[in-house]
Amino acid sequence: MGENTNDTAGIETAEPTPEQTPAGPPVPTWRTVALWAGRAAFIIAAVPTFAYLLSWEAGPLVWLIAVLPWFAIPAALAVVLHLVAREWLSGAIAALWVYLLVITQAPLFSATTYSPALEPAATVATLNMRFGEADPDAIVAMVRERDIQVLALVEITHDAVDALEEAGLGEMLPYSVDASTTLYQGAALYSATPIEDPAVHGGMVSNAVSGTIRMGGSTVDVWVAHPMVPGLRSHDAWSDDFDLLAHWLGEVESPAMLLGDLNATRENSGPRAIEDLGFTDAVDDAGAGFLPTFPANSAIPPLVAIDHIMAGSDVLTATDVTTVTIPGTDHRALVATYVGP
Repeated sequence: MGENTNDTAGIETAEPTPEQTPAGPPVPTWRTVALWAGRAAFIIAAVPTFAYLLSWEAGPLVWLIAVLPWFAIPAALAVVLHLVAREWLSGAIAALWVYLLVITQAPLFSATTYSPALEPAATVATLNMRFGEADPDAIVAMVRERDIQVLALVEITHDAVDALEEAGLGEMLPYSVDASTTLYQGAALYSATPIEDPAVHGGMVSNAVSGTIRMGGSTVDVWVAHPMVPGLRSHDAWSDDFDLLAHWLGEVESPAMLLGDLNATRENSGPRAIEDLGFTDAVDDAGAGFLPTFPANSAIPPLVAIDHIMAGSDVLTATDVTTVTIPGTDHRALVATYVGP
C-alpha cells in the first residue's frame, strides 16, 4: 500500500484577525473591588460635605451634616482604596476631600489668644436632664467639685427641681429662673450670684429663660434654650425655634451667653447663624477638641456635640472646656471656664 503523507509545505498560515487577537491580562478582581469600594466611600463622604458647604439641610441632610466629622473616615478609606486600585487622580481628589473635612474641624483644636491680664470670670455648665431623670446628687457634686457659678438645665421637671433642692443645689446656687414643666419642655437657670431681669420666654417648642448675671467684671445676659429636634424629613419646628432664638439674641445689646441642648452641631445652620451674631462656641474658643455630648450612658459612645455654651467673643473667652458624665441622662454635661476683663 502506498504511504499517505500530509504535506503542509507551501500552505500559508492565516494571520489572526483583530477579533481573534488575544486580549491583555484581565484587571485583577481585587483591584476592581477596591476601585468600586473606593468610589462608594467617596460618595458617602462627598454628599454631606457638599450639603454643609452649600447649606443644604432638607430632609435627612440635616442629620448627615450633624455628624460631618465622622465622614472623614470613609473619605480616608476612599484614598486608600483608590491608591490600591492604582487610580492616582481619584486618590488625589479623595485626599482633597479629607483635607476639606479636616479644616472644618480645625477651629476645635486652635485656642483663641487672650491677654494674661484677664481675670477669671465664671465657670458655667449646661445639661439636658432627660425628662428630669438625671441624678440630682451627681449634678450637685459636679457643681461643688468644679466650682460652677452658672448652671443651665433643660428637660427639667417640677419633681427634678424639688430633688435638686433636697440634694443641696440651692446652698451653692441660691438664685434661679424656673420654667420647669411636667414633660420635656422645661428649662431653668441657676446662679451663685443674683439674677437680674429674670424672664421666661414662650414661642419655642420648649421654654427658654434668661437673666442678667455678673461674671467677673462684666454683666452678661444669659440665655438657656432647647430648640426642637429636627425631623428626618421635615424640620420646620427646629428651623422656627432657631429663627426665633437668633431674633432674641440679635436684640440683646449687652454681652450675652447662650447655654443649652441645641439639638444641632456647630456644622448645622442654626448654631452658625448664632455665630454670625458675634457668638463663639466655647469649644472653639478654648481649642478643646472634639467633645461629643450625645448619646451618653449607653452602649453607643457619644457621637455628636449638640450641647453648647456660646458667648459674645468681644468680652468673654473660654479657656477650658470639658464634659462630665451624669447618671440618668442621655447627655453629658458641658462645663466651660471663662476669663474676662
